[in-house]
Amino acid sequence: MHPALELRWEPITGSFSMKKHMKRVRQSYGHGGKVSFYTPPTNKDGSNATIVFFQWEKEKARGEGGILFDSESNSALVFQCNAPFGMDNTLAKEIFDVLHLQHTAKRRWRIYDIQAELPDWLKLDSYKFAPGLFKLNFSGPSRLKIHLFRMGPASIILEKVSLADWASPYFSKLHPQHGIQLTANENGVVVLDLEGKTPLAERIVPWRRTYGLFLAKHEQTTNRILALAASARRPLDIQPLKDIFARYVTFPQKTASSDHQS
Repeated sequence: MHPALELRWEPITGSFSMKKHMKRVRQSYGHGGKVSFYTPPTNKDGSNATIVFFQWEKEKARGEGGILFDSESNSALVFQCNAPFGMDNTLAKEIFDVLHLQHTAKRRWRIYDIQAELPDWLKLDSYKFAPGLFKLNFSGPSRLKIHLFRMGPASIILEKVSLADWASPYFSKLHPQHGIQLTANENGVVVLDLEGKTPLAERIVPWRRTYGLFLAKHEQTTNRILALAASARRPLDIQPLKDIFARYVTFPQKTASSDHQS
């Protein structure tokens, strides 16, 4: 009356540590449980092992399993079989051969007149829908924060300023202690990043530095400004952010949908 096979997985915040996940597995069996790992937590070159097998016992039950780390999705997966079968068993090898984490999966969001496709490992933290401003706040590994904005009517906001002149002070409000640098203004998309002035705390402790990116465009057909702001404690991978922004679009109100598809 119990599952024969159990899978658990979670995104990794910060750097991956196999030892930390080995400790979590041990703790999960509680008092009286016994866990023995087959392989050491590091490779021969001293780097973290990407997979470690273990054997477990709890009261009269026993079985085997493993911890698998997928560097592309920055996630860890724990595999447990509630029966002993031997890790050299053909069945065990077949199971691990097909285990993988989907690091290209997308989740589509379509709310009112906006639509975006984001990696499914991004979590929606909060949102705001008010006249003239929609805002969705997402978070990911390594303290990654992504914000999607929809503002309008654009003709009023940009009546006396260009999109680039509007974007710089708007981004500065999100990171008031930093300097803002215009990186590009091509194909109707303004690209800004954090440059120049750096807060004293980040100069003293460099690994706490904040990296930020702001993308903005004016959608003429719907008279809206769309923007994406991203920040993290490590250098941002810009191309995936640009890909997200390229698929962030608005629809005329008469065809708008207020459903969330995932």
